Amino acid sequence: MSNETIRCIVNGKDENIPADTSIKKYLDSLGVNPALVAVEINDNVVERKDFEKTIIQSNDRVEYLFFMGGGDD
Repeated sequence: MSNETIRCIVNGKDENIPADTSIKKYLDSLGVNPALVAVEINDNVVERKDFEKTIIQSNDRVEYLFFMGGGDD
């Protein structure tokens, strides 16, 4: 098992994460339910079905947003 980390930008902040981290693994590490967020990497939307196989790469720009309900009835 490698202790190598990579640098990426998550929601505008520099992060160092373990190399070979998938989107799902990263969200799990934060305690974020993958069903409740939308994710983009480098301005490309990642489909939820691809979270487990999409590996975050060095210098990637990752954005995740929670779905919010609301509005007029």
